[in-house]
Amino acid sequence: MALRSPQRGTQRNGHRSPTAGTGTAIWEDSTGGAWFTVDQPSTQFGSLGLPEVSNVGVELDRRLAALLEALDVDVPEALLQG
Repeated sequence: MALRSPQRGTQRNGHRSPTAGTGTAIWEDSTGGAWFTVDQPSTQFGSLGLPEVSNVGVELDRRLAALLEALDVDVPEALLQG
């Protein structure tokens, strides 16, 4: 499932950026438990202070929530509040 559309992005001063990354990591803790960690898109995009970019972050929150749900993983409430 793609969390971003290659056609969407931000445009400022005539330059278009089709991608904007959020940090993700899959790691194992000391007890052998597996963890998936991701920066919340709306928080990352919202920090830019541009409403049109913030809206993309909220959309990505929803897509991430749908992915987690499809994987039968608990969806954090923060992803559903946008």
